[in-house]
Amino acid sequence: MDGSTSEISPCSIERLWINGERVGSGTIYGIVGYGDVHGLSVFGCGIVTLAGAGTKGIYLQSTGTVEPSGCYLERILVQNVWGTGIGGAFGDSTLHTCHVQRSRHRRLTLRAGDRMMTL
Repeated sequence: MDGSTSEISPCSIERLWINGERVGSGTIYGIVGYGDVHGLSVFGCGIVTLAGAGTKGIYLQSTGTVEPSGCYLERILVQNVWGTGIGGAFGDSTLHTCHVQRSRHRRLTLRAGDRMMTL
């Protein structure tokens, strides 16, 4: 979802399975919300086996001036991602029943304004 030029509001990604076993080892992202993305809902999705140091399973990216907000993640599985499992700018967002396993760099990194939490 690219909201860098205009706002993208309520959008849903449901029951999507991303398997990167045969993709290679570049910088690969599973699901990304960028910029002015509001109300993105990701439900019942899985991202497995993304190789490469810069990989991210689910990532919400700020443009520097605008952040995604009001996003909702539920019933998520992220497994065998070499970079960050779930991360980024999660201002005013909800994560419910998200499972990150075997992430080599960071399992969960959330940032809201000037606050950040990493697990």
